This record gives sequence, structure tokens and C-alpha cells, in this order.
Amino acid sequence: MTKRIAALALAPVMAAALTGFALRQPPAPEARPLPPVIQPLAGAPQIALLPPSAVTALPRLAPQVTGLATATPEGLQHDWPGLHLRARFTGTALRLLFDDAANRFRLSLDGRPVAILTRTGNQVVDLTGLPPGPHDIALEKLSESPGPALFGGVFLPPGSTALPPPAPAARLFDFIGDSDSVGYANTATNRACTPDTVFLATDSSAAFGPRTAAQFGADYRLIARSGLGLVRNYDGADPGRTMTMLYPPPPETPPQIIVIALGSNDFSTPLRDGEPWPDAAALRADFTRALVAFTRQRHAEAPHAQILLLVFTEYGADILAAHQAAQAELASTGLATTLVPLPKLGRHACDWHPTLDDHALIAQTLIDAITALPAP
Repeated sequence: MTKRIAALALAPVMAAALTGFALRQPPAPEARPLPPVIQPLAGAPQIALLPPSAVTALPRLAPQVTGLATATPEGLQHDWPGLHLRARFTGTALRLLFDDAANRFRLSLDGRPVAILTRTGNQVVDLTGLPPGPHDIALEKLSESPGPALFGGVFLPPGSTALPPPAPAARLFDFIGDSDSVGYANTATNRACTPDTVFLATDSSAAFGPRTAAQFGADYRLIARSGLGLVRNYDGADPGRTMTMLYPPPPETPPQIIVIALGSNDFSTPLRDGEPWPDAAALRADFTRALVAFTRQRHAEAPHAQILLLVFTEYGADILAAHQAAQAELASTGLATTLVPLPKLGRHACDWHPTLDDHALIAQTLIDAITALPAP
């Protein structure tokens, strides 16, 4: 789901008629100023910015990468949320190359966050003064990309040497959804926000998907984008760019758990004139057909994965009925799914999105549902 802010306009004559009454003013938008490119945290090593030429002659360190990204000679091209990577090395220095004017990352060293990196541009982040010995480096993408960006890689300055990357987690969970799955502005404390606040308040690593995966010692992928629906985007926008059409090719590593959390944007706003569905019943039937086909496609890509259908029931009876009908049709052909209806959420973050407390509630609901699944 995306923005659902209602605006109230009062005509001058109404304003005059209300003279003498105290009108409640709308809350001022939460406005967070953009931080510097490097925001060191407690215990951070020395961190500086260098030009891209600072890594030209250096060996590249091979990380363990999770998330949707395309490996190119220049690095990892990415535009879906939730990209994260880990690498190991020994030495006192490390360099990371970015070509990314859009995103925000958390950099951790030996299990402790040491810096937030915001819209680095085409620069090298240079870490020096680390204690001698082996180190574990982690980089997590926190933001939602407005378009493709590039992470150029991890490089070893003189005196630092590569260690084998960490082993991947034994289990992998995929979360397919919209802005709620992204973690849109989930750290905000106000529903009214500036665009910069939405950007700075989004932390995909704290969304319900990563929280759920962490409970099972699993890794995660987020295949999610704000505003997307399965057959109908929020308020009928961009009809040629739904999740059905934009879903990426399947990664090489299949997941063990797939959570499909779509439908909020399909059903949250009334149909507009000119849309292809004559009424809500037609939209519900079309969504059901699409969800059945979409789920079968995910099953074909990962035949051993267990699939959960997460339903944001606060969007009315149609979204739940469509999911129930899809589950029944899938079951009739031998494909079992688990329906996970959610209770009403507080949604006090930007533009009526879930807060961190809401994400914790969703995660716990999924944790309970996954725990109750039969052994695969």
C-alpha cells in the first residue's frame, strides 16, 4: 500500500461561518534533515571518502551476497530492496566502491553497526585503523531504490588479505509484496512526512520479513515495491507495471519458505472510471485468478518451498474472500498453501504505513504460522 492521505478544503464562506471556533490544525509533517554521506556510529573506525581510482589496482574480495542483484564486470546492479552481503578478511583496512546516488546502507564490522552511508555517489568508502586480525564486514541496503544502482565491490588495500566468505544460512525465505513488505518509513513516528523523511525512515532490514527469517536462523530476499498490486496498483496507477508483469527471473538458489503479501494496493482504493473491471466483484475474481497463477509459478520455481498467503484483512471483505477462493482452487489441484490473515494494524508511520511495532506483530503472526507448518 502507499499514500492514503485525505485533504480537507474549506470554502471561505464556511471559514467565516466557523469564526469563533477553534479549528484543529493538521499535524506538521515529520521532517528529518538529510545526514552527511558518512554517518559514523559508536566505535567506528576511521572512515573517509576517496575517488573511484583508489581501488583501480586493488584485488576484489568475494562476498556472500543475498538479495536480487545482477553481477556485472563493474559490480552488483540492484534495484529491489533488501540487498545485503557479508565478507571476511584479515588486516587493518578495507575499501568499498559505490556508484549510487539514491540509496542508504548500514555498514557493520564484526557484528556491530559502525556507519550509515547515504547517497554515496560514485565514491570509495575507505576504512582504516581497524584492529589487526580477522574481521567480518556486512553491508545492508536499508532504502527502497527509485531505479537501478551499482555496488562496485569490496577491495583489499595493501596489508589486508581475503578470507573465505561466511557460509550461507541453511534456510532462505522469500517475501513478495508491496510497501508494507519493503518497510516503507517504518521507523517514523508520524503519518505526515516529507519525502526525505520517508527515505530516511525506511529500514527494510527491520521489516516483518527479515524479522521473521531471523527467528528461524534463515536468510531472506525481498521482492517488493511500493504501490504495486498483483493486477491493480494503488489507485489504478501504472496499469502496465503490476507485480505480475515486473516479477524478476527466479534466482539460482530456491527458497524454503515463500510469503506472498499482495492485494493491499489492489483493493485499498475504489475503482476509477476507465479501469478494466466493471465492479468490485470482477476485480475480486480477476485477482483470484491471478493469485492462483502467480502462486503456481512460484511453486514451479521452488517445488519444495512451503507457501504462505499473508492477507491484510483491514482492506475489507473482498481481499480476504479472494485469497480464500485462491487457496481453495490451489488445494483442489494438490497445491497446499497456508492462509495467514492479519489483525488491524496501528499504521502510525508515514502515509499510514506500519510502524516497527506493527512489523513486530506481523512477524510474530508469521512466526507462529511457520512454526505450525508440517515438516516439508
